[in-house]
Amino acid sequence: MKTPKPPAREGSARPKRKGSPREAAPVLAPHRLPAIGEKLFGPDWRVPMARVLGVQTRTIRRWERTGTPLSQAVANTLWLLARVHQLEAELTTARRAAGLFDFDPTIGGKP
Repeated sequence: MKTPKPPAREGSARPKRKGSPREAAPVLAPHRLPAIGEKLFGPDWRVPMARVLGVQTRTIRRWERTGTPLSQAVANTLWLLARVHQLEAELTTARRAAGLFDFDPTIGGKP
């Protein structure tokens, strides 16, 4: 026999959280995966995308082939990567407009 729960006290309930102030990633249709993959990772995009998402390459191919809906976590990750890609392009444009040189500090370049 189950013990009934005591009634909740007034004012003890947690207030409901409002939505996050940041922009939510839109739902991503699987047919857009190749275009997004090529934009973010280049022509051989499946392997690097699979690594970033933590899935196997065959999962990426299955999403393409069957049109399996992508999870919100996958959509969020790809949306964030696309946003970073966009911001990097904007930064490069601004640096060039300001007369600054492009450099890659990972290979010992200098500004």
